[in-house]
Amino acid sequence: MYGSVLVKRKPGETLEGFHGHFCAALNVAAGEQRFSDNYAGGTYFRSMCLGIHVQLEFADDSQFPDYDWCVHVSPRLPIAAAHGSVSTMDGIAALVANELAAAGYVVLRK
Repeated sequence: MYGSVLVKRKPGETLEGFHGHFCAALNVAAGEQRFSDNYAGGTYFRSMCLGIHVQLEFADDSQFPDYDWCVHVSPRLPIAAAHGSVSTMDGIAALVANELAAAGYVVLRK
């Protein structure tokens, strides 16, 4: 269970650059960069804030090919995922989308 936001990159922006802008815009501590062949682009960033995993990765959505980045929010604890409310993660994703839009990004709630 998670909430997602698709984001269009700013001209010349890298995933690393987006990670920096994201952390500044939402006042989230910088996350760790991870590498995996299971993710588009082979890399992603993962942070934690208020018991919520925040993951930034390359978007890989054939329905919305114009969006470059994807932000996922999900509860840290498996029990929260099993018993939590979908609307909670959707609400947090909506707040993330609002903050990114205020920072000048074009966003799409998914």
